Amino acid sequence: MFEELAATTSDGVRLRIDHVHAIGAVRGAIVCLHAMMTDGRYFGARRDGFAQALARLGYHVLVADFRGHGDSVPPRAGTDDWSFDDLVTKDLPAIVRAAAHATNLPPDDLILLGHSLGGLVATAALGTGKIMQP
Repeated sequence: MFEELAATTSDGVRLRIDHVHAIGAVRGAIVCLHAMMTDGRYFGARRDGFAQALARLGYHVLVADFRGHGDSVPPRAGTDDWSFDDLVTKDLPAIVRAAAHATNLPPDDLILLGHSLGGLVATAALGTGKIMQP
């Protein structure tokens, strides 16, 4: 089962998240974070792709669009006034909160899987302790 969610950051940016529900016994939840020049569609949540394969293995899969990518909106429509730090300190905490709520799992039980930019954002957030900041 597929569901579209939204997360709102501390500065009011709306982020789109696709939630592919686990099939069968739930083994956990994976939050997929995309690379710079793409968006969440990269992980195939809405078609038979990587996210769907993980769901068939028993994982809830949450695929988010960072601000200014895909169906998420920039901080102020028509601007690109944001930085990497915003992804680390605002976007990822909002995504993690929404994923934890949607899956009814504690944030520490979520698996973060990032490709390129997504991996850097996750690593920076974990390294700076910003993963669950407001």
